[in-house]
Amino acid sequence: GAKALREASGELEAALDGVREGARASGPLRLHAAPAVPIKQYNPKFEEAFAPEQDTDLDRERAEKRKLKRQHSKELKGAVRELRKDGAFLAGEREADRILSLNPSPL
Repeated sequence: GAKALREASGELEAALDGVREGARASGPLRLHAAPAVPIKQYNPKFEEAFAPEQDTDLDRERAEKRKLKRQHSKELKGAVRELRKDGAFLAGEREADRILSLNPSPL
């Protein structure tokens, strides 16, 4: 009983001393060195041969249809712009004629 207990206690103390010596020799505990994770970059990717007017659609018919629709839209906007300019010019001319008819200048 008591003798076996002392022997076990001595063995335990010896083992504990060995662990303490090993800990002193290895230095303080540190976290594992994890590789640095790079920050995600959001730099744009440039294409050297980029043509904005070129449609990358593989279906040629659909690409041509989109191109014609875009061209029609641009021409329609241009026509509306011209009509607005013409309307503003004509309104100015009518206003000038109206002012002249109200105040005829004496010659």
